[in-house]
Amino acid sequence: MARTIACLTDLVNAALTNQRLAILLVSLLVVLLPTHPVTGPLLESSRGRTATAIRIGVMTVGLAYAVILIASGTFSPFLYFQF
Repeated sequence: MARTIACLTDLVNAALTNQRLAILLVSLLVVLLPTHPVTGPLLESSRGRTATAIRIGVMTVGLAYAVILIASGTFSPFLYFQF
């Protein structure tokens, strides 16, 4: 079922899918990010539960990203290696 918004033209309404709208909304969240995010001192000097949770979160995101790269086949460790 097509969704139409009255203030937009027909061409924009046709191009505005749910996926594109979701991507637009997520990308607009960039304005909510801090200007200078610094987590290094917190992660290195703290030994509390918050710092441990952040460390585990960062490692989990990195691991998931690495697995996705390997599974998609776009990761090649020998890309620049000359045999």
